[in-house]
Amino acid sequence: MADPITNLLAYEKVWTNDQDFPTYEGNEEQVREDFQYHPDAIQTYINEVLISKINEVIGENTVIVVGTEDPTEDPTLLENGQVYLKLES
Repeated sequence: MADPITNLLAYEKVWTNDQDFPTYEGNEEQVREDFQYHPDAIQTYINEVLISKINEVIGENTVIVVGTEDPTEDPTLLENGQVYLKLES
């Protein structure tokens, strides 16, 4: 079994901390930066931690196939070391 991801997502700033995000901020640019903080932190975590861990586990030359068809019913869906991720609705 693959190693679990040990570098979990953590925020450096927290909404409940007044010093991180003041109740009132008169600077519109700062307000926009504050709103963008969490999406940017998530994007960085996904790109720098999760993707590298996925590449490490399945190999960088593996193709990820996303779909709703069951690959066991059609073996041509999984060729050349592709990994299948099933979408659930």
